[in-house]
Amino acid sequence: MLLSHGLLLDRAELGEGATLGMGSVVTNGTRVGSEAIVAAGAVVLEDVPAGSRVQGVPAREYRG
Repeated sequence: MLLSHGLLLDRAELGEGATLGMGSVVTNGTRVGSEAIVAAGAVVLEDVPAGSRVQGVPAREYRG
């Protein structure tokens, strides 16, 4: 797990190898799956599947 100045609220879960970008927020009760990447400034309101990448407010999966 890599926290790069992201905010992980109580009761939120991060899977093994997950990365949070600077200024990102993971809200209560949500889970970021293993090896997932949350982009800088993203706000996670729903679970993020393992291995996916999300960005935006609210966070949505992207492929690039």
